[in-house]
Amino acid sequence: MGTNYETAESYLESIINSSIETAANELATDIARRDAEPVHVRIHGEAKCPDFGSIVTIFQKIMHVLGTDVVDLELGFIMKDIPDYSTGYWSLHGQSEVIGNALILCAEQQTNITAAIDFAACLAERIDDVPTNAGACANRLGMDYSKLRSCAFSDTAKDLLEKAKSLSDKDSAVWSPTIFINDELYCLWHSTPCKATTEDDFRRAICDAYKGQTPPGCI
Repeated sequence: MGTNYETAESYLESIINSSIETAANELATDIARRDAEPVHVRIHGEAKCPDFGSIVTIFQKIMHVLGTDVVDLELGFIMKDIPDYSTGYWSLHGQSEVIGNALILCAEQQTNITAAIDFAACLAERIDDVPTNAGACANRLGMDYSKLRSCAFSDTAKDLLEKAKSLSDKDSAVWSPTIFINDELYCLWHSTPCKATTEDDFRRAICDAYKGQTPPGCI
């Protein structure tokens, strides 16, 4: 029985065209994702505030699902300048909280924001022990605690704390935690106004604000 070369050629051509179309669509999607600006999220809080602990635990999951290509996350800390205090700052839960704030910021500087949120969420598991539980959290996450601790009591920490405080001051944040999405107040957690009650609510709001192709992890 002879081979139908015309049919075979048409079949091969359809496969090639389909592959080219698929590759082109994948490339267009990838370019759209890379060109899209991430959604800017700011969380203002206090390292020893239980509600701040619940929010960083929520955003720990979000950061691991959506990633930094979709979420540009910044942390601000609610403090006041008090030069006579050992850290130079007042915070609602005392000087130990300022040190906790510094440790989280140092973790971000030495690693990245996602790792810093992991670290903050670990601290929140025993929030009354902050900052004495920092060593155990650093070890669990593979961070160098000696470097974190050195940073937390250095001039570097002073600069990081001042930047984080200025961020909260700029947004007039006095409630821990306060969450902004793309420069708009989105939530005073466990207060009003707040447009979210669950992790899904926050994730959905971020995905809705994202202008690129819908990324994996959006709901």
